[in-house]
Amino acid sequence: MQVDSELLPEIEYEPPHFNKEGRLICYFGWNNDTTKALLSKVFTTLDLRGGERYDFRIPKLGAKAHELKALSLHCNGFLEGLEQFSNIESLSVGSWPKNGLDLTMFGKLKSLYIDAEKKADRQLSRLPYLEAVSIIGYSEQDCLAFSGMKCLRSLFFSQGRLRTLQGLESCPSLSSLELAYIRNLEDLETIHGLGTLENIWLENLPKVAGNLSLQNYPGMKSFYASKVDLVVDLSGLRNLRSVQKLWLNVPFEGLDWEEIFMLPDMKLVGISTEEGIPGDEEFHLYAERHGKPLKEIVRIGKRKPKGVQLKF
Repeated sequence: MQVDSELLPEIEYEPPHFNKEGRLICYFGWNNDTTKALLSKVFTTLDLRGGERYDFRIPKLGAKAHELKALSLHCNGFLEGLEQFSNIESLSVGSWPKNGLDLTMFGKLKSLYIDAEKKADRQLSRLPYLEAVSIIGYSEQDCLAFSGMKCLRSLFFSQGRLRTLQGLESCPSLSSLELAYIRNLEDLETIHGLGTLENIWLENLPKVAGNLSLQNYPGMKSFYASKVDLVVDLSGLRNLRSVQKLWLNVPFEGLDWEEIFMLPDMKLVGISTEEGIPGDEEFHLYAERHGKPLKEIVRIGKRKPKGVQLKF
């Protein structure tokens, strides 16, 4: 790329050579060459990148604008012409334009990714039709902004100021919840009543404590918990017939190791514990008894086992 005090607009194709659809990456503003590039091929994703000195004034593109399905914004300068991208379904916001941005202009938006942008966080309550949201550095302390999202299926939080999950109880379609590296989060009570959850990921939540029973989630497919002061109740694991992945680096109770082999879809198990891990012979006996062949047994710890990983 050109190294200069006044960088000129540049473009990049991703992948570099493609015949059908791809991503157009635009650096340092928009000019006639950018327009020609967009009109020359079929793109589903437009990626705008540049600091506050670089403006993206996008001209009218006609029917070509309707081909775009995804938009990625990493630009701080003036940004104009986005309203013509009426078919955008996925939006990534990594920087906020100097002249602001009204997210409600994207009437077909289904998926939203926000990277530490408070102004985007504050518009969430105006986007009730979202199906998937990922936020790094969420600026609010609760989840009330999500309470009107009846179609929300997937929600990811990392870092930020979140203290409680209050508001998620009004999300009847929520099936995936991932929480990671949130130092102020204290309350997990809300998810005890979210029986629709199929995927739960809990990682590095230093203030979270209490108990959690997997029986609350009859359709559970994947559960991961690590570095959380949480006791997970695994009693009746055999009843959770859809479980595919189970990873525990937290205290647990009620585990019958043989029940793992009764789950028809189970693919991967990782459990950290220094007590009660069966030997290889016992594991293979369970596998033979329930017709669940093992591909691999990996033990953690050289002298004294501190955990085990099973692959089916």
